[in-house]
Amino acid sequence: MNVLPLKKKIAIISSLIRGSGIRATEGITGVQKKTISRLALAVGEGCARLLDAKMRNLNATQLQFDEQWSFVNTKQGHLRPDSSPEFGDQWTFVALDVPSRAVLVHLIGKRDQETTERFGSSVRARILGRPHIAADAFRAYPEAIDLAFGEGHVDFGVLKKLYEGEEDDDADLFADPKKPKPERHRVRYKGAEKVPVCEWWMAMFMTAPRRVSPWPHRSASRPLPSASRSFR
Repeated sequence: MNVLPLKKKIAIISSLIRGSGIRATEGITGVQKKTISRLALAVGEGCARLLDAKMRNLNATQLQFDEQWSFVNTKQGHLRPDSSPEFGDQWTFVALDVPSRAVLVHLIGKRDQETTERFGSSVRARILGRPHIAADAFRAYPEAIDLAFGEGHVDFGVLKKLYEGEEDDDADLFADPKKPKPERHRVRYKGAEKVPVCEWWMAMFMTAPRRVSPWPHRSASRPLPSASRSFR
């Protein structure tokens, strides 16, 4: 059995982490795709064990949650009824420590309530104290964070993106068609602000009047996540 020398392994991993695909890495290093895949899997599992062991009892006070899209084998819209459950869209959930820019936790799975709850529980197991958490408007976050941290043990809010030069599209509906329109400028991203979950939930509810609740799986008798009440 042939064993890759250490320099060749380093060259393969260096190519992969710089964004090269497996086929491109095969052309660069001259190593077969199957060998590259096995090496990448072994290194990835080792990094996951190291991260799980070291990222414990952290005094992280400002966290930001986000998800990165990818897919396995086939995109979600092209799946067949007999396709494997692992195929289709896959999301990498990331918990980022804002001051240090360190990735404290990551989890790969479907973008659903179950995966989000597992992600929230993993974050809770590593964090000490009461953190401030900001995330996007994914509807599974409030309940998952509430289950993981409990009432009064987290400050959770939704990030609202702000843009410069953004114009109100509704204003054009009432404008005089004979009057020349003002020159449009490029929209520039200028930052984000943290919005309390209660305000975000009300905005989502008012813009979707056909929905009884923003969380379809939640019955009307169950209370809203307490994370919305613990925001400060």
